[in-house]
Amino acid sequence: MREREEFYRAFVEDGLGLICTHRLDGAIRTVNPAALTLLGYAEEDIVGRNLRELLEPSIWEKFETYLQDLKREGRAAGHLHVRTKRGEKLVWAFRNKVITEPNGSSYVLAHAQDVTDRQFAL
Repeated sequence: MREREEFYRAFVEDGLGLICTHRLDGAIRTVNPAALTLLGYAEEDIVGRNLRELLEPSIWEKFETYLQDLKREGRAAGHLHVRTKRGEKLVWAFRNKVITEPNGSSYVLAHAQDVTDRQFAL
């Protein structure tokens, strides 16, 4: 069990994938170093903020639909238009899933990949 935990911890902390967890209202709980590096924020600047604050205002309505999809379906996938601390626009492809803990509380395990170069190359 401990080996499995160490494996997943290394996967999240050392991987290139963008991984975070957030509550069903969008409040960020955890974020991995790869996402922090790409966004240009420190962990203490992100944790507790709502994911919506990092998105382009043009997709805020879609974000509300995303949250409803998570509550209804337990998963969601698509693209997000994110702004870095420096104001750069990024496009992330995501595939997220609701996780329910044994105590009944739920959160979203969010995994994304930066596809900005591919989006703007088309």
